[in-house]
Amino acid sequence: MIPDSFRASFETLSTNGNNENYIDLIRRLAQNICNNTKEEIVLENKIVLSIAIRLELEIFLKQVLISNNTSLECKNMQTRVWSELAKPFLSTEQIAIVDEVNLMTPESIHLNSFMYVPIIDMSDWALKTLYQEVLNISNK
Repeated sequence: MIPDSFRASFETLSTNGNNENYIDLIRRLAQNICNNTKEEIVLENKIVLSIAIRLELEIFLKQVLISNNTSLECKNMQTRVWSELAKPFLSTEQIAIVDEVNLMTPESIHLNSFMYVPIIDMSDWALKTLYQEVLNISNK
């Protein structure tokens, strides 16, 4: 079952004639979550942040690999494979953030009860901080 807050956000794209694509929607939702300074525990926010973190990291890794003429081919576990391929081209700080993403966010983000367990154990602030760190290495 898709939480109502997700359903409303994604249905808005198709019903209002909005030209926003899914990547921009995820970025906007993640930024809205990061801008919220209330200390609240909302599972949907943690899922959106986890998706956004992986998305931004993969975009960054893809740029690194392409700029270094490295193959993007992999059969599974794309983020982890790209992370290992990109490490020779990354700084120590960037490698630490990549490793943290691989540790903190699930490789396959899907909505079922098994996926909730690791995300429930993390604080909103930890995910918000990690999201900002990934954005920072992407913009350097």
